[in-house]
Amino acid sequence: MSHFTKNSKANIVDRVAFEEACKELGLTNVIHDTTIQSFYGEAAQKVDVLASYGQRCQVGLQKNAKGQYDMIADWYCVNRETPSALRAQMGNGRTAENAILQFTTKHTLARKYRSQGYNCQFTNSQDGAIKMVMTKF
Repeated sequence: MSHFTKNSKANIVDRVAFEEACKELGLTNVIHDTTIQSFYGEAAQKVDVLASYGQRCQVGLQKNAKGQYDMIADWYCVNRETPSALRAQMGNGRTAENAILQFTTKHTLARKYRSQGYNCQFTNSQDGAIKMVMTKF
């Protein structure tokens, strides 16, 4: 039986950065103010943002009392029906959840520093690290 897991320590503050990260990782269908379904469809929860791949691979954000977002998903489904772009980032023992959080952080930093006049270039290393190089416009 599948179930939802909520990551309340994700500290996601930029909903758009989460959406960009999910799209980069192959979760290309993004919907606002909807419900997320578990793998077998027996449970649903309201989310502010839903990113999905296919019908059953879904990751959502729920705004918490601190004004940040908790990430919620049926990770059994996400790990079972992972898009190839996300699977490529799951090497070296990393989970889909870790990859989504890492790419959300990448897009959060890029959005922040681009708004301050920096150009951000990213490279991915084989060990899963992401290197960011910033130059002033």
